Amino acid sequence: MVATFADGVARTKALGIFAAVGGSAASIGVIVSGALTDGPGWEWIFLVNVPIGIGLIALVFRFIAPGSPEHGGSTDIAGAVAVTGGLMAIVFAISRSTEEGWRSVQTLGSLAGGVVLLGLFVFVEGRVRSPLIPLAMFRRRTLVTAVVVAALMAGAFFATIFEATLFMQQTLGFSAIRTGLAWLASTASSLVVAGAIAPVVVNRFGPSRSLVLGQTIVAAGALLLSRASADASYWVDLFPGFLLFGVGLGFSMMAAQVAAFIGVEDAVAGLAGGMVETAREIGGALGTAAVATIVLARTNDVRGSGAADIVARTEGFQRGTLAIAGFGVAAALAAGFLLRPAERASRPPTRPTTVAKEHQTAVLVGEHR
Repeated sequence: MVATFADGVARTKALGIFAAVGGSAASIGVIVSGALTDGPGWEWIFLVNVPIGIGLIALVFRFIAPGSPEHGGSTDIAGAVAVTGGLMAIVFAISRSTEEGWRSVQTLGSLAGGVVLLGLFVFVEGRVRSPLIPLAMFRRRTLVTAVVVAALMAGAFFATIFEATLFMQQTLGFSAIRTGLAWLASTASSLVVAGAIAPVVVNRFGPSRSLVLGQTIVAAGALLLSRASADASYWVDLFPGFLLFGVGLGFSMMAAQVAAFIGVEDAVAGLAGGMVETAREIGGALGTAAVATIVLARTNDVRGSGAADIVARTEGFQRGTLAIAGFGVAAALAAGFLLRPAERASRPPTRPTTVAKEHQTAVLVGEHR
């Protein structure tokens, strides 16, 4: 996409459309899954991907021209195995910590194994001929900060879908289709904001300020959701939070895409985009695991004190949503204090404006006289 559209308004608009589709895809997936579960059966949430995959493959052959690799080299299998194994071990440790405890041999062993594998990944990337991710990419401050913000943003997004869906079904008694339709507020608002409003805001104020705005709105939406009770009403207690969450996501998805490409040459633009997308997947997995652990721990504590299951599940949801709000605050702070200075440093020096040029000409004419 970066190679297709020139830097400026056209590229920002294209990235806005891309972010709008990507940001609403997960919410649309929840809606479709609810309809399939209440209709032909839950098995179809997997089977439906077969025709979709075949259709996407056909579209790739139809619209994407074949290209040749810019450089040859062996595939970095060792790096791929190391980073995948390391992240899986860390996610496993987080998800098992509630049952096994953080001091258990299983939890600590998985964490240690994950850290060792990630360290091995860094070691491998510095020595192979064709690394999966050249370590030089991590010296780009704007890109690295955009990757961190994207991970936090995705962690909040996927964790919200996970825990809010369970809360609506298990605590509020929503059916699968009603739960899916409940996400229309987030889907529609993120689609409209990312596709129509965010490109204007990003062009006017820059990606860092847009990210601060978007993640602040996400945190506000999560705080509203954290007030939901065991007898919550959708329109009063859930809809405002879902709406704000979608608006904030629309700004954030768009701005993170633009921020990732600041000062990035076309030759490595694809790699930069891939790093942001990978950060979203990793952040989504880690964020969901972390929030699920917090929810389950709080639920078990409240249930252990003798409270009813519905009260325990509600307090677990409230605690998890507060953690999601913390993700939004952390992402906003990273965008404001890390991305903003890096964004300014990456911009080329501005040319004198017409007024400034006229002033300089007048001064020179006056001196000549």
